[in-house]
Parts: sequence; structure tokens; C-alpha cells
Amino acid sequence: MREEELPPCESSITSRVLSFLQ
Repeated sequence: MREEELPPCESSITSRVLSFLQ
């Protein structure tokens, strides 16, 4: 999945999940 293909809201959630995992 690429963040560029996601809507702003989903991209935000993805960012939070990725930062949480890291």
C-alpha cells in the first residue's frame, strides 16, 4: 500500500499505525 493512493484520513491513520509499530 502506498500512502499516496490513500485518502487523507486513511493516510493519517496509516502514519499513526506505522509510528506505533516502530
